[in-house]
Amino acid sequence: MLHSLVAAYSALLGGIVYLLPNAFFAWRVLGSQSDTPRGVLADMYIGEIWKMLITILCFAAVFILVQPLSPFPLFLTFILLQILNWYLQMKVDDRFLKL
Repeated sequence: MLHSLVAAYSALLGGIVYLLPNAFFAWRVLGSQSDTPRGVLADMYIGEIWKMLITILCFAAVFILVQPLSPFPLFLTFILLQILNWYLQMKVDDRFLKL
């Protein structure tokens, strides 16, 4: 909100575009009823494909439905959240490797 209201809600939409597909993926994988490793892996692959499709649809919906929109804060927030996810995952992996 330091720059403008358009930049603020564009950044918020970038966060929502990141969060919705990842929440669906987590729900799909953690709610898996598969008992075999092959079934769990298949659910992960299917969930990842759906996550990509939902991300594309969310970006399309934002660009079609929201006017005015500032694309820089939208993409910046999405990319920063993606990088934060990778960084935190590496930190969690390092912590478990030290055990």
